[in-house]
Amino acid sequence: MIGVGGMASIWAADDDVLRRRVAIKVLAEQFAEQPRFVSRFQREARTAALLSGHPHVITIYDVGEQAGRPFIVMEHLAGGTLAEQMAGSRPSRQDVLEWLRQAASALDYAHEKGVVHRDVKPRNLLFDDRGRLVVADFGIARAAFEEALTVSGELLGTAAYISPEQALGEPATPASDRYAFAVVAFEALTGGLPFGGGTLVEIAHRRTEQDPPRASERSPEVPPAADEVLLRGLAREPGERWGTATAFVDGLEQAHAGRAPAQPIPVQGPPPTPPLGPAYVSWSHPRRRLRTAPVLLGLAAIAVGLIVGVTVLDGTGGRTDRSAERAQSTKRDERRQPERSQQAAPAPAEPQRSGASPAQLNDQGFRLMNAGRYDEAIPVLQRAVAGFPEGSGDRTLAYALYNLGRSLRLAGRPDEAIPVLERRLQFKNQRGVVKLELKAARNAAG
Repeated sequence: MIGVGGMASIWAADDDVLRRRVAIKVLAEQFAEQPRFVSRFQREARTAALLSGHPHVITIYDVGEQAGRPFIVMEHLAGGTLAEQMAGSRPSRQDVLEWLRQAASALDYAHEKGVVHRDVKPRNLLFDDRGRLVVADFGIARAAFEEALTVSGELLGTAAYISPEQALGEPATPASDRYAFAVVAFEALTGGLPFGGGTLVEIAHRRTEQDPPRASERSPEVPPAADEVLLRGLAREPGERWGTATAFVDGLEQAHAGRAPAQPIPVQGPPPTPPLGPAYVSWSHPRRRLRTAPVLLGLAAIAVGLIVGVTVLDGTGGRTDRSAERAQSTKRDERRQPERSQQAAPAPAEPQRSGASPAQLNDQGFRLMNAGRYDEAIPVLQRAVAGFPEGSGDRTLAYALYNLGRSLRLAGRPDEAIPVLERRLQFKNQRGVVKLELKAARNAAG
């Protein structure tokens, strides 16, 4: 075993017939009898098999079932991940541009086939032992011609790379993948994320409200001409981004070579479909800047539940639990045990424990509210609100108050919702949405 996540385990194995090392992903036993997880696992196999003829997409050798548990046999990649490459010494500009070109060709190929990856990030860009880069983990990808298996309101993707429209609760499109790809490029060229760290809610807020920084100001090795290329890739509006990932990389190469990048290619195809469900509200600023309702910013927190702890086996056979990001070994560890680089499936969200912070309680309460479990969400959100000091101006408190008021109204307790929402109005941000919810509560209370 070389990795295990909440949904599947990854095993290194030897194919005795074809004399090659392979990786086998096996659906976790607790999910084998749940149709939704089996369907998602089978969809991953179909999607990856559809794309595996491309040289920079992970190759699927076989699929099957053993004792009621589905499995996928795929190529074994022992060269580590892009995340590991960036964690060591800064890779050369030439290497970064070559890796980006390989990844871009895979993404464009997937988009041509009607597949949106939805989780483009350095950990899903893997290398074989010859240095070839492949795009892996199409476990949460969705073919455009297939019905989505995720429930309304479930946000997929890692928050640090997720597009503004996904943070708004809108469906992912090829332009969403290209946004995430631009974040990866920015990080690989400068050594840092464009919007920094912090809580998931803070990241989502900065992404939808603030302009991206200029890469040349972060790293003197990035020419100013590359700033415009990256800014187009990180545009809030999908239609303002580069039309293909390859065109984006072309622009970066031209900028680094001292030539003026070409104009962006318009995005082809229909615009994204409207947001799903009553929990999602979005509108356009006159300057076409996306802004999120308080409930939507909470969506970014769901992503952490999908990329939680991965357990890997250490050299002595003991277990070490780490977060998914920390589970990646350093380059020194990679040389000692390269098999750890094979990726396990993202784990489903886990409930917060009693010692959770107010922000974590708000995330848990939002998740329950979004699943329609209002009676369960209410006490969790009440604990979240009570956890903030008196007079706190913390933005997360505003989210918790809104979620609590909405849950109370939807649970048939509008009289209790009214004072909560009135308190929420003391915060200056997104009052319009709060007033609509307050009006609904007052109407329900008569």
